[in-house]
Amino acid sequence: MAKVRVSGKRKAEAQPAAEVPAPMTAPPKKASAFPKVETPEKVSRKRRLVQMDSMEAKRTAPKARQSLEEEGHAAKLQQLFTGIDLVLQLVASRQRDTTLEQLRDAVLAHTRCDLTEERFREVLFVADWMLAAYWVGQGESAYLTVEQRDKDGKHMRPEGDELTARKDRFAERLKSVSLPSSPPELPSRPEAPPPRKLLEKPDLPPVQDIDMSLLPPLLPPGQGTPAERFEALRRRVKAKEELYKQAETHVAQVRQITKNIGICEDAVRALWVLLKMFDSSFVSRASSAPSWRQKPATVPAPFKEKTWKDLIERARIPERKLLSALCSLTWAEQTSNPMTLEAARAAIAELREMGDGVWFQVQKVPDAGNYLASLGTGSETVRLALKAKIQELEKERRALLTSK
Repeated sequence: MAKVRVSGKRKAEAQPAAEVPAPMTAPPKKASAFPKVETPEKVSRKRRLVQMDSMEAKRTAPKARQSLEEEGHAAKLQQLFTGIDLVLQLVASRQRDTTLEQLRDAVLAHTRCDLTEERFREVLFVADWMLAAYWVGQGESAYLTVEQRDKDGKHMRPEGDELTARKDRFAERLKSVSLPSSPPELPSRPEAPPPRKLLEKPDLPPVQDIDMSLLPPLLPPGQGTPAERFEALRRRVKAKEELYKQAETHVAQVRQITKNIGICEDAVRALWVLLKMFDSSFVSRASSAPSWRQKPATVPAPFKEKTWKDLIERARIPERKLLSALCSLTWAEQTSNPMTLEAARAAIAELREMGDGVWFQVQKVPDAGNYLASLGTGSETVRLALKAKIQELEKERRALLTSK
């Protein structure tokens, strides 16, 4: 019988397929004869675990929320400090004080963040010596100002690198310093000084204090005719009116002399201020000239003819500048006897009258007022003349007070 060749593929098809084992299934559990019941201990244990998990979740949620709030508050304080430093640096270039109200508006415009009083106190607490708040003036006219300071507590105007260093130091202190629940309070407003008496010298005699013995006597009752008694009463009333007028004239004279003494004393104070202005103007003009410390013979052209006296005589101060200095808040802080606008004008008029042609020359400029041009010397002469006038007025007032 002939053999038939079968290929490998057909041979594989010809073989019977292998049996696939059926998936194994777990045998069904036998039903328990008794139902599964949890004991009270297991139930209470599970309940405690659930309660502990819920309490832990409640505890961690406020912490996360509080940490986010603290990070946002710290970023806001950092932003406010950067804005405050920038605003103060810009205002310091104009040599002006910055009140808290002006600072709040400027910081709001720069940072879009409201500088409340509580935030400002927190910024001051973290900034430490870098910022300082203090009152200028007294009473209702006082205002709270803020300035930048260095490590020594002196006023400073930081530049670019210094601003960056201050910003970094504030950020470091934010991380290391914990903010108190209530930041330190701002300094309290200083109280206004007691009103000054107009007359600190001997009191003036009252107008009602007249000598009644100088009046003509009245007729006793029952004597003379009615016309004579009326005439005596008329003479007494007229004499009393004359005495009142004399007393009023006497008081007016004493008051006028006291006022003139005050004007002369204010003129002496104005003299020192004007002398300081002349010196400042002289230094600024002299420092602008080359080799101004050399002798006139060695100074190069075109300053050969410039001498110290020539430079001093070039100092010219406008009266309005002197008036502004006498009425300024800086001058009021340096003296116990601040000047009003009327008193300053009267003092300048007295100083102009005594010093014109002696210490300075009054130059009238159209639409600009008077200018006081220095003559180089004569300030001591004017001061002695004012002192002599004050002594004469005090002597005259003393004579009036003792004569009454």
